[in-house]
Amino acid sequence: MINQFVIRLVMLSAILVTAASTAQAQQVDCRFFKVTAEGLNVFSEPRGDAAFIGALNKGDFVCVAGDQQVGDRAWAYIAYKLLGQNQRKSMEGWAIKGPLQPATQAELTALRDSPSQSVVPPPQPVAPTQAFTPTQPAPPAQAAVPTTDVVRFSEPIMSGPFPVNGHSLEELTRGVPEFPPIEGLEESIWKKTCNNCHEWNRQSLCVQANIYAKDPKMAFRKQHPYGGAEKMAMMKWAEGGCQ
Repeated sequence: MINQFVIRLVMLSAILVTAASTAQAQQVDCRFFKVTAEGLNVFSEPRGDAAFIGALNKGDFVCVAGDQQVGDRAWAYIAYKLLGQNQRKSMEGWAIKGPLQPATQAELTALRDSPSQSVVPPPQPVAPTQAFTPTQPAPPAQAAVPTTDVVRFSEPIMSGPFPVNGHSLEELTRGVPEFPPIEGLEESIWKKTCNNCHEWNRQSLCVQANIYAKDPKMAFRKQHPYGGAEKMAMMKWAEGGCQ
């Protein structure tokens, strides 16, 4: 009986030690930062041509659990994004550290006490439609198309981070890229308007967009020129017939 009791005690101790080790491993040593850029992309690895995970917006608060210097660029490992009421959204990816500044205790306290950003706002009352007289037949009903899902060549894109959001594909083809075509390439070589290296027009861009739409892996193998948001907009544009 004593031997069995001892064996059970040893087994129970081992279980408690394992549970404590697991709980300790799950805890993340966080340093909290605030995003200062209009948009900040998060990648699976600390390099601009890694897989695109998601994007952060200006004013977001994040948990930075590690740093890594790659060439002349510092990267931060984003464990999660803070939401209101002590909630969080997992990120588990790398972002350029430059646009991050340490969060103050006052900012963190205010965020903790604020409603969660994930809460869906209550529906707003819908304005009544114009009444039709018997002599004025109502127009045929048409399915509403969300404007954020429609991408046109010469109209501003209504999704994604800056500089994609608010600019059209036509404008972006004449802009200055955010990411290099090759990691580590000197800015003096690639930090120029796109028409220095390409002759994009609606037809040639449509061909490239259809390549991305048919093989998304091809689209996200590198972030040049504007990151994943621009590639996603091109894919939507191609799926809509390159309007």
